[in-house]
Amino acid sequence: MNITQRSPNPAPKTQGFHEQLQARSIAAQQQCLSLPNNAGTQLIFAAATSLELQCIPVLRHPDETLNLLDATSLPGMPRARCMGIREHRWHIGTQESVIRHRSGLRTLDPLHSWAQLATQRTLEELIIIGDAVATTLAKNNTPLSKELTQQLRATQAELQSQTAQHRFQFNLQ
Repeated sequence: MNITQRSPNPAPKTQGFHEQLQARSIAAQQQCLSLPNNAGTQLIFAAATSLELQCIPVLRHPDETLNLLDATSLPGMPRARCMGIREHRWHIGTQESVIRHRSGLRTLDPLHSWAQLATQRTLEELIIIGDAVATTLAKNNTPLSKELTQQLRATQAELQSQTAQHRFQFNLQ
């Protein structure tokens, strides 16, 4: 066979990273919407499920039950109870931390979803997932990323001011 000829059995095309994220998001969306009695439209999805719905990569542990979806309830709301749900009580969440997914599902915003993983993941895993959250927010130019950028700049300015004051006091001594 000539090198320029195509093989009769081309190698199967492998999915790229973004295609895999999209596929996981669609699978999570279908699983959320298939909950009994349309419970999925009433629940607030959280933690790993929320991040998957928003196409943010999440490290899954081999022992983690993939069949269970993460859902949460906020202060003053009834508990999230339904077959197939792993419930998380989220005492610091507010209605402002809930966003509407393009499918109509309600999820926690990426920052609150990431924070919910703090008790389930190692520090290294949280850093990796946090980086993915920050990258996704910046890439999508979300209002949340603009607010976060403003907060980071304000914190940076405050630290620079404190450092300058400390240096000034040190020089006076």
